[in-house]
Amino acid sequence: MRELSPIEFEVVDFDSAREGWATPRGAVTPTATPQPSAPIQNWEERRHSPTTDEVVPTAEALLWFAKLPEPIRPQHLLQAFPRVLNRIAAHWAQRAECLSVLEDLLIDRRGTRSGFAAPVAEEIARLRDYRVLER
Repeated sequence: MRELSPIEFEVVDFDSAREGWATPRGAVTPTATPQPSAPIQNWEERRHSPTTDEVVPTAEALLWFAKLPEPIRPQHLLQAFPRVLNRIAAHWAQRAECLSVLEDLLIDRRGTRSGFAAPVAEEIARLRDYRVLER
């Protein structure tokens, strides 16, 4: 069995210890710590107020919705995300553009989205599949 030896350490104050953890070994230490230009704000305050088109389906979207075959109609999307429904309806006539919108809704390209609930994601996928087959 190997004999254990004591660990050597240097007594330092908290500020020096924090600085040591913040700077990797061999890294150049900046002479002055940059200060944020403005205090961090609450994102709720920075968001714009939702427009009517973001809160309720547009007349165009409702007409588009009504023309879809019953099994394809995205009921959950209509209830939970009217702004997304409006966006899909607005692009539906341009096939390539619409498919791009639907793909963007299904695929997280930024790595930060939590995604839609399963029923909504399934409806979007069903719309995409239907749009691919529709001429």
